Amino acid sequence: MFAATAAGRDGTEEEPLRLEQVSATTFADLMTMIYTVWTAEESPTSVDGYINILRLAHKFQFANIHRVVKKLLPSRLSIEQRLHLAITSCDVDEWGETAFSDLVFAADIEDAADGSSLLPESFWLRIFRTRMQIVRFRQAARMHLCRQHETGAARLWQNSKQPEKSSLRPKGC
Repeated sequence: MFAATAAGRDGTEEEPLRLEQVSATTFADLMTMIYTVWTAEESPTSVDGYINILRLAHKFQFANIHRVVKKLLPSRLSIEQRLHLAITSCDVDEWGETAFSDLVFAADIEDAADGSSLLPESFWLRIFRTRMQIVRFRQAARMHLCRQHETGAARLWQNSKQPEKSSLRPKGC
């Protein structure tokens, strides 16, 4: 988490505190979130900045900031980004189930085979397997309904051939 700086450089203006894998911009955004009073409409950073703040707040256990960003971020993310953050342990597990479901039922999924996806190939395989299971289930349900309909239609046909016992029917029919 914390890395040793070069001798004599610790605590200088250039490197007051060195944090591994934390950019200066992300750290500045985090400090802005900690020390600035702002409303939900104000955006101190971009979507990528919010994602970095979410990861940093999770890593350093800033619970309040994590909670605020967790509320602001979902509406700004794609389905794939939400699922990616859920599986990369940013403590947003509740996003995973809805994002997975949204990807399974999405009609306009971009081709995942080109390698540009945030999700591992194994997740895309799960998504497509789940889609196939749903298709099979729907086909089976449709076949069951068709059989019921055919049976019901045959019964109606048989009943229609029998004369009705109605007093409204003219005599001689």
